[in-house]
Amino acid sequence: MYRRESGFTAIELITVIVLAFFVGSLFLVQNNSAAANSRDAERKRDINAIYYYLEYVYYPTHKSYPATLVAKDLPGLDPEVLKDPNGYIINNKLGSLAYVPTGCVTTGCSAYRLTAGLEKGAPFSQTNVSH
Repeated sequence: MYRRESGFTAIELITVIVLAFFVGSLFLVQNNSAAANSRDAERKRDINAIYYYLEYVYYPTHKSYPATLVAKDLPGLDPEVLKDPNGYIINNKLGSLAYVPTGCVTTGCSAYRLTAGLEKGAPFSQTNVSH
């Protein structure tokens, strides 16, 4: 009488392991992509928040733009928007957010450019409105 043993063959086990590895790899790639998109959205949101603050709060009061962006000099602006998703303050060479003022004199600057380096796309920029 023939007795059948229970269990899986080597081919079945290898197939399941390869399939599990493929699905796991696909999940990690998608997860990393979604996280990068989220960080990029945060960078854009921060640049836009700084831009609107400078244009609609700071400039009308001072008739110029600041030479540097320092939280203590920008009342009403959430200090967290001056940091990138990795915690680097704006204009830190390791960070992804930059503020470059132009036309600066002792009373302030006449223009600026805000830029966010993105992980998934070209840099995002905002420039002052001509007054």
